[in-house]
Amino acid sequence: MNKQQPLLQINNLSLAYGAKEILKAVQLTVCPGEILGIVGSSGGGKSTLLKTLTGLLPANAVITGGEILWQGHSLLIGGRLNSSGLLGRKLSMIFQDPTASLYPLQTIGSQICTMLQAQGQFDKAASLQSAAQVLAGLDFSKPQAILNSYPFQLSGGMNQRVCIAMALLMKPELLLADEPTSGLDLLTQQKILRHLLQLKTDHHTALIVVSHNISALAQIADTIAVLRQGEIIESGPAQTILNRPQHDYTRKLIEAIPHFRKEFLL
Repeated sequence: MNKQQPLLQINNLSLAYGAKEILKAVQLTVCPGEILGIVGSSGGGKSTLLKTLTGLLPANAVITGGEILWQGHSLLIGGRLNSSGLLGRKLSMIFQDPTASLYPLQTIGSQICTMLQAQGQFDKAASLQSAAQVLAGLDFSKPQAILNSYPFQLSGGMNQRVCIAMALLMKPELLLADEPTSGLDLLTQQKILRHLLQLKTDHHTALIVVSHNISALAQIADTIAVLRQGEIIESGPAQTILNRPQHDYTRKLIEAIPHFRKEFLL
């Protein structure tokens, strides 16, 4: 595929929950290896946008206009998203609460094997070996101990890194991350952001990262889109948005959030 061809295009996408409009003519493009950050306050439609891309919308959600294209091919059929052929190998998601993605009564290693079996990899020993290598690359000093652990035995930050590892093992072309640092301490937030950046640099993975922290997001994102009440009010290169915001709402987001030091991510 030509590197310049967009991986994902969202053109004038509008969506409603019943009679309430949630997304309004959203326009976004993600190219291979690009990190797109979507920032905004709670209730602005950020998580709904990611759920739209994965088909995890509630029953009363209706796409009322626009289109979603994957490598130039429409994913919308009769107003509903058909992304079943993408989920897993091409499109994966990290949720805000990692425990929502992990089964509490199954070890991490067992869950990874089950996930890979669903994608046709039935060699358990090879799956566990690959998982241990990926976990080691995510700063786990004892990856075998992590594989033998249950989610409730790990901290929130550790479980989030486990979810990143699981996404890495799927080798998606596009990874969606919904508030991946929410509720974590500052040092763990920086570690998670660094690992997300590594997905791009080491694997040429494209990412859409949703956050309310614009200054942290700007350290890893190539492009930032500001979403307010379902509308993109401003978008552009991350450093331009951070240093020369055009919209008053964007300036307020920047003023409200403590700044990360970029050297922690290097």
